[in-house]
Amino acid sequence: SKLAIIEKAADDKLGGNIRVIDIDPSAGICDRFVVITARNKNHAQALADTIEQKLEEAGYTVRGIEGFREGEWILLDCEEMIVHIFTAERRAYYDLEGLWK
Repeated sequence: SKLAIIEKAADDKLGGNIRVIDIDPSAGICDRFVVITARNKNHAQALADTIEQKLEEAGYTVRGIEGFREGEWILLDCEEMIVHIFTAERRAYYDLEGLWK
């Protein structure tokens, strides 16, 4: 599945604290968020590149990527899923798990 590919790619690249958050369908955003912690900006960019590459190899499309150059919060639009890759400081600051549970 797409989720399994994302989780494995993140795990293989040593992404930290990988969490899947189911999103209320009435929000109209997507079905779930995948949240991953990166050690730093370069690690975040490597995670994003690897996830995009593994999804494309499996025939999936990443519709868009935001925040790649800055690297502190990278968002990958994977249609029904949105992947958020944060540095630890940004993840704590934005607290998506707290906002969306």
